[in-house]
Amino acid sequence: MRHIQFVLIAAATLSITACSKHYQPINNQSAHVTTRSTITTNSLVQQVRNQGAVVVQQGARLQIVLSTDKLFQPLSLKIKPNQVYTLRLVSNLIQKYGPNATIQVRGYTSNVQTPSGRKITSTQYAKNVASFLWNDGISKHSMKINGYGMTGQVASNRTPQGSAYNRRVEILVNYP
Repeated sequence: MRHIQFVLIAAATLSITACSKHYQPINNQSAHVTTRSTITTNSLVQQVRNQGAVVVQQGARLQIVLSTDKLFQPLSLKIKPNQVYTLRLVSNLIQKYGPNATIQVRGYTSNVQTPSGRKITSTQYAKNVASFLWNDGISKHSMKINGYGMTGQVASNRTPQGSAYNRRVEILVNYP
């Protein structure tokens, strides 16, 4: 599982839109049928990826991974003004999955701060992203918010690049 998560974060950081062979990127459900809804969803997925996020379809789950280094101002929990567009695209993509989707917003950090500080920071990352999504029309009753601190590492914190991979917000959208 860690290997797969590492690949996802690496893809986001390197702006690679193709994902690991273990996952299937979102694409048309059938090569023979192309609907306006599918085209719109595919277009949104590509736009979110173009903003540096990773978007992966895992069965009945959509996973969106955002780097907190890119999303938040340095040494702050405030969302960067230039990332509002990215979060609006994410919100639009989530809304495409309908009102019955359940959403998990998960925050993670690297090995900075104390364990309790990491938990607080990662929770605040998740809360701030969830708050943006609520304000953009996603039902807060469908969201679960968690901060995991340094647990769930996808890379070694021994290098700056590895630490950067670990600082992220994951949005999991489970749809019926």
